[in-house]
Amino acid sequence: MVRILLLLLSFNVLAATNRVEEQRKYVVPADQPLPQETFLLGDFRFWPHDVYLAEDLYFDSPEGVLTQAGLGLRIRRVRKGNQPPAYVIQLKSEMEAPGAARIEEEERNLKEQSVAGVRIVDIIERYVAQRGVSAADGALLSQWLTRKESSSLAPFQELRRRQLKTKGLGPVVLGYSHRQRYHILIDRNERVSPLLLLRDSEKNELMVPAVFRKNPSWVWLMEGSWDEARFIQASGGKEEFLIKELEIENKYRPREMGTLLLNKLESLLVSERGMKVGQESKFFRARQYFLKDKR
Repeated sequence: MVRILLLLLSFNVLAATNRVEEQRKYVVPADQPLPQETFLLGDFRFWPHDVYLAEDLYFDSPEGVLTQAGLGLRIRRVRKGNQPPAYVIQLKSEMEAPGAARIEEEERNLKEQSVAGVRIVDIIERYVAQRGVSAADGALLSQWLTRKESSSLAPFQELRRRQLKTKGLGPVVLGYSHRQRYHILIDRNERVSPLLLLRDSEKNELMVPAVFRKNPSWVWLMEGSWDEARFIQASGGKEEFLIKELEIENKYRPREMGTLLLNKLESLLVSERGMKVGQESKFFRARQYFLKDKR
């Protein structure tokens, strides 16, 4: 019984602290291909482990109330390998400065959600297949957002905390992303380096991928996501906005040492891979691109 209580307490602590992570973004040169095999960059090994295909529908008001507030609200459909699609609604904040922490609130029970007798996941499947949101489906989604404004779903709680209304929000941008995920690690058996003396991470064992327990010489430092994404206006159309981006998330604890390691990796990404430190989200950049003709 005591063991169960301790595990529950650990999960509660993890859930309470999982909202904010130290992340950094890097703009990838357009001619640089996505690495699908493991590779070394200095002392850091990038180990590919998952591929995600994501379709994201972003919402905003016509005047851009969420964009102006530094927020992105999206419904995401994710496919991972041969698994069935997963659906989630997320609210993410923009970085206030390069490398600054971001807030992310999400809800994953969209299969239980409906509006006017229509399942939300059926609407999602329609606009993914059609590469655009019909006026009827857009109206249903706007109605659902307004109805959920006072709900307990985490994204809407955060919107209420910020005193932002969902009435008037509608689909604005639709994105398609191919995402390669990497464990970023140090292998103590690989090469002579001062980092061989690095201590194991103090991160809660419940949150460390199993592969690191099977390979004791590996030290889990970070997670990487290399995205190749294209965005179109939610109503459809042929005009596309293309983005290549690498996002790195600090997983090492204590966090301060993880930040130092991230600084070291960042210098290599800039000097050896020609990447540029980024700040704005893919949604923000796509939204500004499609608004250019309206200014």
